[in-house]
Order: sequence, then C-alpha cells, then structure tokens
Amino acid sequence: MIRPPRPGDQNYVASTWVRSWSGVGRRHLWMRGRELANHIDVVLDRDDTRCLVACSDTDDNAIMGWIVYVFGLKVPVVHYVYCKGVNRQRGIARALLERAGCKPQRALIYTCKGPMTEQLVTAYPGATYMPLEEFLK
Repeated sequence: MIRPPRPGDQNYVASTWVRSWSGVGRRHLWMRGRELANHIDVVLDRDDTRCLVACSDTDDNAIMGWIVYVFGLKVPVVHYVYCKGVNRQRGIARALLERAGCKPQRALIYTCKGPMTEQLVTAYPGATYMPLEEFLK
C-alpha cells in the first residue's frame, strides 16, 4: 500500500535518508552528517516537496520504503527513493516512482545518489543527476 506521510513519518524519512545517503561509496565522511541532515531538513520543509510512503498491506505503520520528490514541475525531480534492504528488488521503488509521476521512457532529475542509483538509471534511461546542493541554490 502507498499512502501519504503522517506527521510522525518525517523523522523516520530524514534519519533513513541520512544513513543511506551518507554511506554511499564512502564519499560522505561522518563529519558531514550534520551538513547532510541540514540539506535534508531544507528539502523536507519546502512547499513543493512531497513524500509518499510504501507500507505493508496488513500494517500501515510498517514502512517498507518512501520517496521524496518535487510535485508540479514539467520534469519530475526525485530527491531520494528508499527501500529497506529486505524489501529491495520487489518493485516497491518502481511503484513509488510511478505514483510520483515518473515514467521509464521520460526524463527525470534525481538529486541524491543512493545504493540503488545504478538500477534507477538503468530502469529510467532519461534520468539526469543534479546534485542536491545545486538544486537548492
């Protein structure tokens, strides 16, 4: 099931985003953790930011993944798609991307690289990377 976020979900989204993003390719040192968290807070507080949460069909509190994206632009902007490790390769990220308006043969912009970025770019050949810092300028 995919649902809108609840007020209590934001802490989970932010914390899993920081942990997932900071570990990618060891390019983010632990000292940058606060800086990463600050960027994520800025994104989550923007008026144009949207979030969707994928959860278990039997327990809508059991979060399996989420997407943070920008709503209403001609080209979808995906900030981050996250799925818990045990839920990867089950179509959850694809369902979240589809619900956010992303289509495999169309352009999309992604602002953060995660552990599954290679799969995203393969499934969405029109995907283009714009660093989050550049997007926030």
